[in-house]
Amino acid sequence: AELPHIPDKARVFHVAPRGDRQGLKGEQSQDAIFILDFAGRHSAVNQRAANLLGYTREELLNLSTHEISAEPAQSQEFLQRLMKGEQIPLYERLVRKKDASVIPVEINVELVYDTHGGPIHIQSVVRDITERKQAEERLALLAQISEWTRDIEHASELMAGVADVLGRHLQVKRCLFNEIDVE
Repeated sequence: AELPHIPDKARVFHVAPRGDRQGLKGEQSQDAIFILDFAGRHSAVNQRAANLLGYTREELLNLSTHEISAEPAQSQEFLQRLMKGEQIPLYERLVRKKDASVIPVEINVELVYDTHGGPIHIQSVVRDITERKQAEERLALLAQISEWTRDIEHASELMAGVADVLGRHLQVKRCLFNEIDVE
């Protein structure tokens, strides 16, 4: 695929050489920063990227974006679209950590251009959104319980319904409430 030439959007980012201990500017960022070549291999990462995925920086430099993605086909599609010059809006993806666990992340990816408008690499800024996703799930659960309880007339129906909704949310086979008389 031919790389796009966009002189009016020329931007230059400093990326230290592959073996440089400094890595890249953006080391103080709260987000994980990955600099990729056009094949999706990491050429630089910040320490936050290593911490997020549980790898050392050196280990990440030997991996590609496809190897850490829990959704490699979708990641490849986004890379191809980016290489065709398409502006990719902020998107969410699942990534696999070194310990094989999967976390949701938000990704802002773009081609970075030299002063002449030629693409030099891909920059991917990644943010862990695990807490946000958990909060969204809790809100959805509360909304589901609220909707379900709207027409309940008896306490026993309420408790059985809440147990059912909560059980599905917790992904357990059985969930029940029991009233205990403590007198």
